Amino acid sequence: MKRFFATMLAVGLVGGSAYAQSQMLDDFEDGVDTDAWTIQGFQGETATQLTTDGADGSSASMRLTDDGFSFFIFQEFEEVTAAEEDGIYRLTFWYKSDVDNAVANQMMRNFSVQANGVPVGTVTGTTAPTVENWTLFETDTFLLDELDDLEVRFVAGNGGVDGLPWHILIDEVYLEKLEAEPITMAVRPINGDWLGEDTTITVTPRGGSGDYTTVEFDLGNNGTIDATDTTGPEDFTYLLEMPSGAEDGDTIDLRIIVTDSLDIVGERVVTYTLVPDAGRETLFTSNFENWDGLVPDGWNLVDINGAGDLDPDPDREISIETDEPFGGEGSSLRLEYPTNPDPFRYTFLSDTFESDRNDYLITAALRATTSFGRLYIFTSEDGDTWVNSFAGLEPGTGNAWGYYLSSPLNLGGPNYAALATHFFNPGVFWVDEVIVTSAEEVIETSNPTWDLY
Repeated sequence: MKRFFATMLAVGLVGGSAYAQSQMLDDFEDGVDTDAWTIQGFQGETATQLTTDGADGSSASMRLTDDGFSFFIFQEFEEVTAAEEDGIYRLTFWYKSDVDNAVANQMMRNFSVQANGVPVGTVTGTTAPTVENWTLFETDTFLLDELDDLEVRFVAGNGGVDGLPWHILIDEVYLEKLEAEPITMAVRPINGDWLGEDTTITVTPRGGSGDYTTVEFDLGNNGTIDATDTTGPEDFTYLLEMPSGAEDGDTIDLRIIVTDSLDIVGERVVTYTLVPDAGRETLFTSNFENWDGLVPDGWNLVDINGAGDLDPDPDREISIETDEPFGGEGSSLRLEYPTNPDPFRYTFLSDTFESDRNDYLITAALRATTSFGRLYIFTSEDGDTWVNSFAGLEPGTGNAWGYYLSSPLNLGGPNYAALATHFFNPGVFWVDEVIVTSAEEVIETSNPTWDLY
């Protein structure tokens, strides 16, 4: 038998189609194979075929009886075709009381089921009332790792009360595989980004059952859960407070654990670099409150296309947006692409700012209806030479404001902030609160990464 991983997961389904792959293990129509089903106990235990009562329209079932002591019966199923790959599985079967043949209808007590020795469900407890009709039982889900063989074990603990024919009928034993994608997640700010102050981390889960119950946060990835958010249902948040004594360039790991309604778990570790605000000087700021026609103060309209050339007929619409600006007051810049745009372009260059600093940091509030956007800082003698980029809005973020920081840049002058957009579908892009600051020393680091999920 190959390696087996199991975790006690809550029973649950989203509709009836979550378990698309299934395999019949035994329906007892051809009898109870006592060479395959091994029964062990103290006294009086039997496993026989009952040909007068079957579940789900069948004609036969397995009848288990015992004189009142504990016993178990198991079978190892070889080459289970439903478990040819790693995945999440469960067992299902039908059960009822043997009301036609048992004296006093003594239903077995403490009756449970195991998968490869791991308990996955309790059918009856210390008291077991008569179950007159066939009843479907679905076990807890469990994880199987490249399983060829599966041992199914039924266990009865009747408590030593003898003299009665304790009994239960079992039929239609199935192994079912959960058809659900692994849980992944988008995290904002993105992995590798810079945090300059207390920052709200937003997690948007994907996959699994689609119904997410908890997101846990382990700051430092040290095995200790520092916070749990159960609010959801789509976005979960955590306030990452700037650690006391943090210095520019310090890094911190954040492990994020998402659990859904089927107790499927997905994990991810993101790493942030810390840049405390102390000692930084603001060099350029724009809140898009004041405009001269279609050009906001502090910016210059350029319309450069993806080839780096001036675009005489740009496919874009510029407007002042006063509905839901960042922070709820004032206005923001709105860029709309009504038809499929050039995937890369930039539309505005900021006024120049000081070029004698060791590094520069750019922050901005961004949102978009589709695809993603970026803000760039670049230095140029000719207006064309790009130096470095700030990764802004990520794919799938949706129409909600996010506040982002770039990696520090060590530039020569003259320096500009460029508003560049990457759109692969028609949509709208908003930007607000662009701020460029400088620090006293150069911080060695890489840019934020795009490994979103």
